[in-house]
Amino acid sequence: MTIFSRKKLAPSTPFSDFIRKASSGEKKRVYAKVLEKATERQNALTRRVRESRDRDRIDIHDPDEVRNWTKSLGVSKEELERAIKAAGTQADKVREHLRGRK
Repeated sequence: MTIFSRKKLAPSTPFSDFIRKASSGEKKRVYAKVLEKATERQNALTRRVRESRDRDRIDIHDPDEVRNWTKSLGVSKEELERAIKAAGTQADKVREHLRGRK
């Protein structure tokens, strides 16, 4: 009669072998690469989301967007802000408002 029985170990995997056997320096290098790749993917996702945002609206709080819209509409930042205040953030309404003023 045995009181203690041995648990069956799960089969070894390359990852578990790495965790068990790699030096601290090796792990740090691998973790740094993993974090770098994860950061790249997150940044790419953020860019895609930002680019696919509602392009019909003007975000006056985004300096890049303000620069692009002022250039596109041929107005100053102040004129754009006034137009948004008067017509809202929808680009077509801002365009109409600006056309009506010129």
